[in-house]
Amino acid sequence: MNCEQVRDQLAAYSLGSLGVDEQAAIERHLAGCPDCRHIADELADALAALPRALAAASPLAPPPSLKGRLRQSLDAAASTTAGSGMASPPPDHAIEDSDPAAADAAPKDIPRTTFWPSSRGDSPWQTIGRIAAVLVLATSLVWSVRLTFALENERTLRTEYADLVGQIVSQQEIVFEVVDSDQSMRRILRAEQDDSTAYGKLFTRTDLPRVVAMAARLPAAPAGQTFHLWLTTGGETILAGELTTDDQGFGLLVFDAPRDGPTYDTAELTLQPPGGTSPGGTVILTWEAGDP
Repeated sequence: MNCEQVRDQLAAYSLGSLGVDEQAAIERHLAGCPDCRHIADELADALAALPRALAAASPLAPPPSLKGRLRQSLDAAASTTAGSGMASPPPDHAIEDSDPAAADAAPKDIPRTTFWPSSRGDSPWQTIGRIAAVLVLATSLVWSVRLTFALENERTLRTEYADLVGQIVSQQEIVFEVVDSDQSMRRILRAEQDDSTAYGKLFTRTDLPRVVAMAARLPAAPAGQTFHLWLTTGGETILAGELTTDDQGFGLLVFDAPRDGPTYDTAELTLQPPGGTSPGGTVILTWEAGDP
């Protein structure tokens, strides 16, 4: 296989969707071709980090409070059911044998209710038992209502998660479309601080308006600050977007330029308060046209 044939299949190779023979043929080619191997490594890195990064960046992420509300509903229902038990009443003669005074003090007649018919000979414990049965029934109804709400919350959570997965799949396709192409152009953003290991990459295609920016090993953003990606072209600086990172410092940003084959003079990743309208704060990564 030549380089062109291999690169056409590198996305499928990274996803592990090729047949055994095709997989082996590509691996033999990669063993002797540093350029194709470098592209394959980049695809593998991007694929490994995409789910976390896209989940962190997506506006469709389920609200944190939803999981808490679901747990509270289930815990409350379980607690109510566990606390509804009642010991069986002692037989009628227990009062009479244990304490005659108590037997005399026991109520001789309890007003009847419309829940059940009863004879005039019912003891207070029999009446209490019927009341307990009604309470258990009421508790069961309350638990059923709460469980219904909890299940509805779970269905909502599943729907939102399905939307999130759909967005992740869609953005994965865009990333591969831009990164894995002979028409791709790549810029490397390097750290401004000497002791930093952070870096970034900016990908464009000469025939599409799609732009993919990714950064790795970024420090955790302090409270009240976010990463901003600024791009300059023709003397005009624009905000490409705010970069959201996962707990390993990886972030991904996908957007469309106004035209096919966008070109840039500089790229700069800054750490500044959200909603910035111009570069400010601390510069983390930079690139200028002419850099290697």
